[in-house]
Amino acid sequence: MPISFSKTFFQSLLTTKSILILLSLLCLISSFKPFNLLLAYQQVDFIGGQYWRPLTGWIAQLNVQHWFLNQWGLIIMIMLLPKTLSMIQVAGFVVIWLVSSSLLAISDYSNYVGLSGLLYGWLIYSAFLSPYYKPWVKSVFTVVLSYKVLSENGWLPQFESEWVSQFIGANIAYKSHLWGLIAGYIAIALVWIHLLLQSKRVHRDQ
Repeated sequence: MPISFSKTFFQSLLTTKSILILLSLLCLISSFKPFNLLLAYQQVDFIGGQYWRPLTGWIAQLNVQHWFLNQWGLIIMIMLLPKTLSMIQVAGFVVIWLVSSSLLAISDYSNYVGLSGLLYGWLIYSAFLSPYYKPWVKSVFTVVLSYKVLSENGWLPQFESEWVSQFIGANIAYKSHLWGLIAGYIAIALVWIHLLLQSKRVHRDQ
């Protein structure tokens, strides 16, 4: 009985919803000092040897308003993703995190905080993984998000987002949205190639 209870308990902790709620709480905690100061990306500190900062800058939030605004992405991810994820599916999220962090590390940003950069990559990847919606719905969702990010970066007619800057009390780091989007497409391509090769291997063995 204790072993069975323990297994059930840990399985409940590893559900997609539980992990995203924990991430949300971690970001909330990191919207307060000293946590946001410790985790925020600071170029000077990174060059000085604090190499974790490009990886943790996404967790740090400027303030509670900033944290609140980013919750829309996590809520949509809960609606998109299956209850549990396989290791290869989880690997895609890690790829997005690592690619986005690498681009942040070589960028000209002197400082950065906020989950939104990762969210755009995680969201289009979540749509790719989603078992709940028809392909055309997921395609429209991905195109709309991509259009938004490309327009913010001046590649397409631009969306107006001044109210967001006013709400959080800071300028929006639009480049980070583009990094997340690029990383999301890279993750989708890698997982798709893996699934294709796996399918061919299964057919070959039959």
